Amino acid sequence: MTIDLNGYDLTLTAASMTIKNGFDLEICNGYLDLQGPVSQYSNFAIESNSSLSLNSVSISSTGSVLYPRGDAATVCVNDSYIFTSGGYIIATNAASVENYNVSIIVKDSHLVCEKTTVLLNVAGSLDISDSILEGELQCLIVRAGSANVSNTLFMFTPPDEDWIDTFLFRWSSGNCMTVSAIVVGNLNSTAYVADATLDLNNCELITGKDLDRSIVVAQDSKNGMIAKVTLSDNDGFDNIYTNNGSELTAVSSDVGEITMPVVTESV
Repeated sequence: MTIDLNGYDLTLTAASMTIKNGFDLEICNGYLDLQGPVSQYSNFAIESNSSLSLNSVSISSTGSVLYPRGDAATVCVNDSYIFTSGGYIIATNAASVENYNVSIIVKDSHLVCEKTTVLLNVAGSLDISDSILEGELQCLIVRAGSANVSNTLFMFTPPDEDWIDTFLFRWSSGNCMTVSAIVVGNLNSTAYVADATLDLNNCELITGKDLDRSIVVAQDSKNGMIAKVTLSDNDGFDNIYTNNGSELTAVSSDVGEITMPVVTESV
């Protein structure tokens, strides 16, 4: 089904809308004002074998805009602008393995969030290209799953100093973790049971405040998973750290690959 806004504005005040039972919805060519859910509560929940495509739309929201959950749930954002004062633009949920294996594609789009722009925390795929991600806690979190980001600008404006290190080592759920433009991995051994990988290619980072953390790679050695970041032809990602749960360790910005936990070969 396609909803063509034909250049008009549509205001929605309803609670979260659920797309399910194999339904495919496209919304295109207009403006959406989403005034219903706030903070962590989602505007669109996309369930198993269903999809939502946003093409050439502008969205303003007070909630978490897109929430894919379920095997083969698909979200595509193309040539669109999305702003929210809520928790996330796009977020998954690891509460159940039934929420795994999502597919998220963002292309030629500008996503702006006052908290965390994109969160992937389940086994699934995330592909972002030719886009802009703006965030204040994190622009991108990959706690689990596989992410590929290319030709994308990250604009990171961290919060006030009294909040920055609240969850530096004591991670909780969702985005309650180290504040950084990009975070990959997991320091909570009881959840997010999948490897976390990020391939970052030809991207740029601009920071709006003096926080020297561009990428943080972390993994709890007790959970049996790895966190891995592969870097090529990027600019501005000068302050990269690993986080083992008790200390941050600086990593050279010239490194091509970072894996946590670090495995030491026995002699």
